[in-house]
Amino acid sequence: MKTVMEENALKKIRILGYNDSNNGSCLLSWTISQLLSNYFPEYDVKLLDYAPFNRRLLEMLRIFRPHIGNPLFNLKRHLVISKWIRKTLPIESFEPFSITEYIKNQKFDVVVVAKPSWDITNEWSLRGFPTEFWLPQDLPSRKIAFSVSAHRSIPSLVNKHNNEIRKILDSFSLIGVRDDWTYEIVSSSKTHTPIWKIPDPVFMYKFIETDIDSVLQEKGFDLKRPMVAFAAYGRNEIFRELANHFRRINYQILGLSMFNPYVDANLGDVLDPFQWADIFRRLSFCITDRYHAIIMSLLVNIPFVSIEPYKVADRRNSKIYDLLKSIGQTDCYADIYRDDFHIMELIEKIESLRTNWRGSYTNSVYRSLHEKKSEIKLFIDRMQEIVS
Repeated sequence: MKTVMEENALKKIRILGYNDSNNGSCLLSWTISQLLSNYFPEYDVKLLDYAPFNRRLLEMLRIFRPHIGNPLFNLKRHLVISKWIRKTLPIESFEPFSITEYIKNQKFDVVVVAKPSWDITNEWSLRGFPTEFWLPQDLPSRKIAFSVSAHRSIPSLVNKHNNEIRKILDSFSLIGVRDDWTYEIVSSSKTHTPIWKIPDPVFMYKFIETDIDSVLQEKGFDLKRPMVAFAAYGRNEIFRELANHFRRINYQILGLSMFNPYVDANLGDVLDPFQWADIFRRLSFCITDRYHAIIMSLLVNIPFVSIEPYKVADRRNSKIYDLLKSIGQTDCYADIYRDDFHIMELIEKIESLRTNWRGSYTNSVYRSLHEKKSEIKLFIDRMQEIVS
């Protein structure tokens, strides 16, 4: 542990993002803070946890949304994850309504903006351009974007703000974006700042041993039998049929992250982010609409299906399709909101992946993971050149 005097003497990197009741988002914060601490040992690296009022309000509405059979599920999940955040993440305290002035006045050496925070949209919880995550143009610090995303952006609004986008981005030292749509938005602005397309930092996550086996056994799961996780929102009739299918083939079914009435046990309200990640090493299959659940499935090399979480206006707005396309795994994608979607199509896809994974997909997954990690390391190397 560094002393207060040692921390004050260090140069400072601050990572602007936000944390809510989302295990994947928390793991992103953990991973990027660990990465930058390791690659920049001469810097004091901390997180600035900030979200605009509308986003905080949306989170509060989710927390108190009841579920039949477990009305306090969302609240309990929030409390578990909030405790983990306070205990685990290196967060710097500041006045929550003055983030822009705070980062100006503190004169940090480097400010890194992370997470999918550059959306230009009319959605009420994300509305406003530029938000604080674009960072002030007159910030007296080097500015770097690390795997940011604007995947929910509306093309007409992007065009409307194109000149402003260029002015903002020209004040950055380096820009790393997570997906093709964000790359298109940034590059079409004609900014002079170097642009990289880089993977999500969670591809660099190192698993931490937890007591997950004990948790599973306490919930009645047999560690010797196959387990499938449902980590997704979606239409009830679909998950009812999926649950019936997996029970017919002798799988145990657990709920991850969101409440699901058709699983054998919901664990989303008892797992902290480290446990949430660790449980993937016990799974035989995963059905998810969570971006970071896809990455976890890849890291442990288990078959999975990623379902679209909502009806997207444009395929470019689908962050999970972009991720699967980038690793050549679109076989794992399912759009349950297609007009011609049928549940048997999804079950056939599941069975094909489940039976052919080892022979047809494993080598490709390992290659993709190696490539993703190399791309992140190259970006950090470039950061070191700029920052030094």
